[in-house]
Amino acid sequence: MRNTHVPDNLHNVDELNDRHLGETIIVVGTSGSLNELDLERMSKFTMIGCNDALGRFDTMGLPVPSYLLTAEVAPVIRAMPDLKAHPETTLITRKRVAYHTRDQMFYEGDIYVYELRTKPVNWSNKGSLHQANNTAHYAVQIAARMCGVKTSGVVALAGVDLRYPIKKEVEEGKQNHYWGDGHVDGCRPAFDSAIEFFPMLRQALNGRGIKLVTLSPWDGPLTRIVPQATLEDLVK
Repeated sequence: MRNTHVPDNLHNVDELNDRHLGETIIVVGTSGSLNELDLERMSKFTMIGCNDALGRFDTMGLPVPSYLLTAEVAPVIRAMPDLKAHPETTLITRKRVAYHTRDQMFYEGDIYVYELRTKPVNWSNKGSLHQANNTAHYAVQIAARMCGVKTSGVVALAGVDLRYPIKKEVEEGKQNHYWGDGHVDGCRPAFDSAIEFFPMLRQALNGRGIKLVTLSPWDGPLTRIVPQATLEDLVK
C-alpha cells in the first residue's frame, strides 16, 4: 500500500518539451573516456546523466547533471544517495521504476516518467519514445525534445562509447559501458545492436535541426557513425 506521506511527484516527460530550446545538451555516460574530458567545463552545460553519472561529478565537487535518466531499478538504488544530496537534479525514468522509487524508496524529488512504444516514433511531433535497448538512446531522444523542433540545438555524447573492450583494456580495468567493461557481462551483441540504433537517431535529430555529436576522444564503432567534436566546438 502506498505511503500517504509521499507526495505525488510524478510528472509526464512531455512537460520537458522545449525546456532548453535551441541549447546544447550533453548526455553523460560513465565510460572510461570521460576521464579524458574536462568535467568542470562540461558542467557549465545542461547535462542528462545516465545511471551512475551523478557520482562522477559529486566526488569532484562539481555541479552535478540537471537530469538523471535510468531505465531500471538497480541504477536508481545506486544513485539514490546522490539524488537525495542533490535535490536540484530531476530524475527521468520508466513508470514502474518511478513508482518503486517513490513508494519503496520514499524519494520526494521530481520524477518525470517516459513511456516506451515498440513502433517507430513520428519525429515530426513530440510523441512517445521509440523502444530502444540502451539508456543513451532514451537520453538522446529526451534531449532532442528539450531542444525543440527546427532549432540550432546540439546533443553531445560524453562517456558514451559502446566499445567492446580488447583483452588489454579489460586487464587495465577500462570501462567502456555505463555499468562495467562489457566483457565480464558478456554483452557484445548488446553493444552491436546499440550502435545500430544511432544512425536512426542522428537522422531523426537532423530532421529537427539538431546536431548529434560525440565528445569521445576514443576511436571506435560509435565515432564512425557520430561526428566527433570537442568542448571548444560546443562553445563556438
